[in-house]
Amino acid sequence: MSIVNYMKSIFKWCPYTLAVQKCITLINGNNKIDKPKDSKIIGYKNGIKMGRNITLVGVFCPFFWYTLISGKSTTIILMNAMHSGIVIVIGILVMLLSYLALLNYQNSNKNK
Repeated sequence: MSIVNYMKSIFKWCPYTLAVQKCITLINGNNKIDKPKDSKIIGYKNGIKMGRNITLVGVFCPFFWYTLISGKSTTIILMNAMHSGIVIVIGILVMLLSYLALLNYQNSNKNK
């Protein structure tokens, strides 16, 4: 892979590039929004992804890692660890509840 292709792939997923592309499509009037076949299933899957992202925020919390690496006192490290742990648990709960709702919805539609 050449450097140019590598840079293009990085810019392709850059949030600012995606925002500019969205603005350009809205300005050009190409704002067709395709309705998914079953929006509830997509909503539940988005809930699972959101829970995953919340969990990742807790795992990679910069405040926790800064206090751990910089050698702050044990109480400050524990406080940040508890805060990160709470965020991780909230993310796991969102994932679990969305997953269970998805299973329940699929099973209820299967029985119809």
